[in-house]
Amino acid sequence: MISKKLILRLVSALVMIMFCLWAIFTTSEFLFLTITFSLALIGSLEYHLIVKKHFRLKLLIQLLNHILIFSGVWFLFQNQQLYFLIAVAIICILIMGTTLITKTSFKWYTIPLIWIAFPFCLLFWIKVTVNPDIAPHVILLLLLMVSINDSAAYFGGKSFGKVLLAPTISPKKTKEGSLFGILGGLIGALIGIYIWDWFYRYGPFNSSEIQLKELIFGWKLIVLILLVIPAAQIGDLIESKLKRTFNVKDSSNFIPGHGGFLDRYDAYLLAIPVYFILLIIFGISV
Repeated sequence: MISKKLILRLVSALVMIMFCLWAIFTTSEFLFLTITFSLALIGSLEYHLIVKKHFRLKLLIQLLNHILIFSGVWFLFQNQQLYFLIAVAIICILIMGTTLITKTSFKWYTIPLIWIAFPFCLLFWIKVTVNPDIAPHVILLLLLMVSINDSAAYFGGKSFGKVLLAPTISPKKTKEGSLFGILGGLIGALIGIYIWDWFYRYGPFNSSEIQLKELIFGWKLIVLILLVIPAAQIGDLIESKLKRTFNVKDSSNFIPGHGGFLDRYDAYLLAIPVYFILLIIFGISV
């Protein structure tokens, strides 16, 4: 019999899937920036809740830093490089000034910027710099790869896991689960590149002049799997390490049945930068 907790997780997952599809395919550039900013900010607030008992972090400084970095990226998109540099300079001044006054290590202010905000800035950059015919498709490919990797690693590890992957960081993750995750990532890539490609061209959208399989194939597909999926799994371990360091089970209980936002998108925080670099190498992004 299906438990209430599993039903709650499935319902929450369905809502998140629908939200992601809406954000990827229908939003304007500014609205997508607002969404990525909001997701990053929520993750940063969860980070603050995790570490605040050990370090005197100023929440207002974290909020200002996030506003400035996303504003800077927007200015950069608008070809106003000077304002981008000003935003970065103000962030540096805020962090250095606050750490001197409060005598708190500057790294605890830079971690949420580099680890959480920066990947979401790159996700926005992918959305606005990739050919608009395939930009939503490119982002969807990443979501499919990472999400199916996550599910496959969970069920594979639960069913066949024996050898622990990183016992001091996450005692439930296994090497068998990791291999299942890589296989799941491959399946997600094939779905994203070939099945969804067909649907995107011949289905109700019927607007793409470019197919993703014309851009990512052969060695590019292999490199994509071998780099993005391990990056996603390492990203998951990074958050596990943070929670174990501060003795926290979940980053929050914001998402019913799933925990916090960091718990849901931690795998993307390293996968997005790796994916972004590969898109540049493949000539898909700039």
